[in-house]
Amino acid sequence: AVVSTQSTGVDLLSIEFTPSNLRNLSQVIISTAWYLGAFIIIGISFGVKKWNYIFVVEGCVLALTAISVFIYPESPRFQLLKGKEKEARATFKKLSKIFKTKEISEEAELT
Repeated sequence: AVVSTQSTGVDLLSIEFTPSNLRNLSQVIISTAWYLGAFIIIGISFGVKKWNYIFVVEGCVLALTAISVFIYPESPRFQLLKGKEKEARATFKKLSKIFKTKEISEEAELT
């Protein structure tokens, strides 16, 4: 359930942060990566003699994905819903540098 939640979080962030012309491709890449990861875990589990080690390996993968909570910024949409317009503008500014797009003007109304 936790890995599924992480997957959904990554999907939602990619939808919000990816330019509209690349959203479909990003979803295909993310979905493919998750399914390939599941098959890799299944393959590893066939080679592992003790079942406890399977949980250790899956726990390590989960820990790596959980770190993303601290790396990804809050969604600008979420910030606006919480009344944090200043923070949302700062997030948009960071994202415009990452995606090399035009920054939004200070006069632009965020809704």
